[in-house]
Amino acid sequence: MAATCPNLVGQASTTAGAQVGCGKLVISNLNGWMNKIAGIDGSWFESAHEIFHISQYVAGLVGADPNISISYPYHPSWYREGSASTFGGLVRSLMSKGKYNYGDLNRFEKSPITYSDCNKAWTYWQQSNNATGFSDLGQCEYGLGRRMTDYLVAWHGGVEAIFKNYQYVAQGKTFEEAFKLAHGIALKDFFVEVKPFLANQGFVIP
Repeated sequence: MAATCPNLVGQASTTAGAQVGCGKLVISNLNGWMNKIAGIDGSWFESAHEIFHISQYVAGLVGADPNISISYPYHPSWYREGSASTFGGLVRSLMSKGKYNYGDLNRFEKSPITYSDCNKAWTYWQQSNNATGFSDLGQCEYGLGRRMTDYLVAWHGGVEAIFKNYQYVAQGKTFEEAFKLAHGIALKDFFVEVKPFLANQGFVIP
């Protein structure tokens, strides 16, 4: 199918993965349903994370054509992957019916968060809003990126604002313009405001 639907791609690996395109979503692996590392709550998290990507895709549709979406590459990786992980964590907490709180997500989601691991990513994200691929920045988009979107969702518009951002970009706004409209704060101001929270999460800037 890749020849006629280049964005509809399977992934034959042992890690979670999804691609969207042609109005469909393929999730070829959820790290083994009944995640052996994190149990069923890990599977809830990963399932919701990957499904959130289709929501990003739909929110970023240009016009009525299901094949044309600006969900990628017009959003930086911290925003794309971080928001998917924030949503995954929320669903995980809800599905557990109180057994797992959101903060317990750190128990098994071990993506990088420290300054030594993520200084390159942090610097890059302040200089460029261009998308980067999986692990191009050491997978800090999952660890540090999730903490950034945790704060953003909690204090600047909730999950709904994430979708508004994608919609604004689909209408022709830059990511920075869409960010201000959707979240009510300038991107550069957000990077300053979120620093104390990130420090409490383990990203301590020397």
